[in-house]
Amino acid sequence: MVATQVIAALACVAGASAFQSSFKGAAVASRVKPTSTMTMQINSLEEMSGATAPVPYWDPAGLAAKVDDQELQKYREAELKHGRVAMLATLGMVVQENFHPFFGTAGRDIGPAAFHLQETMKEFDALPLALVCGVGAVEFLTIDKGWSRSDYKETGLGAGFVANLKEDYFPGDLGFDPLGLYPSSPEERTNIRNKELNNGRLAMIAIWGMWAQELVDGLPLAEHYAKFGFGPAQ
Repeated sequence: MVATQVIAALACVAGASAFQSSFKGAAVASRVKPTSTMTMQINSLEEMSGATAPVPYWDPAGLAAKVDDQELQKYREAELKHGRVAMLATLGMVVQENFHPFFGTAGRDIGPAAFHLQETMKEFDALPLALVCGVGAVEFLTIDKGWSRSDYKETGLGAGFVANLKEDYFPGDLGFDPLGLYPSSPEERTNIRNKELNNGRLAMIAIWGMWAQELVDGLPLAEHYAKFGFGPAQ
């Protein structure tokens, strides 16, 4: 759980730009390759997962008109990854302030979750290396699963160096479903993707708010809400 907060801090910086992945604009949609397995599941941007009420299309910076379909899929991949990390981090902050049995911290009051990394490093100084190795392993598996070794960006920043996603890879679909929860029908799949995207977007905002709050007042979440009227008066 400690690791999720560190990863979320880095992920949300890049994830801010990924909010614009539910776009309005036929220009980008018309460039979707009809033979691509990845893009065949999106007939138009109006039908793209995540385009839901009350703000079905959100592209205030006009970024959609500046990218092709391959770049659009990368935005969606980034949004999904950062949303998933943020959901784990949000849950981690709530849980670990009350339950932290590892790294010699069990039974101790180690304060707000925003400072748990520093507290844990006092007992386990190899934690930064472990985090880097863990993140690296996840990234390696993701790149191997979804990123092409032969198709690279043709123009703009990173041209000839930054890979495109594989044609048969759908953004975010890493094949990880140990409980068999992923539905088989297109309608149900769209529904569950919408839920994941919306929950991930909310979590990206929530984790920043929770983290900033603890940095400002130095109180764990429960104590903060109790002090300011959302729990028993103190």
